[in-house]
Amino acid sequence: MAILDWFKEVPLSAVLKEKLVGLENENAALKSENAAQKILLEQCQEQRRALEKQITEEHNNPLTFDEKTGTWIGSVDGLRYCANCKSKNISSPLKNENHGWRCPSCDKYFDDPERPKPKINRGPSDWRTA
Repeated sequence: MAILDWFKEVPLSAVLKEKLVGLENENAALKSENAAQKILLEQCQEQRRALEKQITEEHNNPLTFDEKTGTWIGSVDGLRYCANCKSKNISSPLKNENHGWRCPSCDKYFDDPERPKPKINRGPSDWRTA
């Protein structure tokens, strides 16, 4: 006779029965918690996969061309890069100026249409009267 069969045949005291019910309830609660943790784990793994895919895509195409300004924008760092230098396989971040950006490597200037230069009103011209 197996030990488990012997325990089934032995009359259990009320204390043991109560303890057994408590353990069964605890076991059910742990199984439920385990199921919830498995769902949470799957959600985290899915987020990780999505982030890994995004990082891979950004790594494969780290710069995006901005047609308005003629500059390249880094998808990872958000900086602007010189199109003139990029054509020579040089990665040169542009320096911010009042109305655009300047490349410290080749000194090329790029206007920012969002920050136009102020128009200078010089008044009436007298070049024709001289």
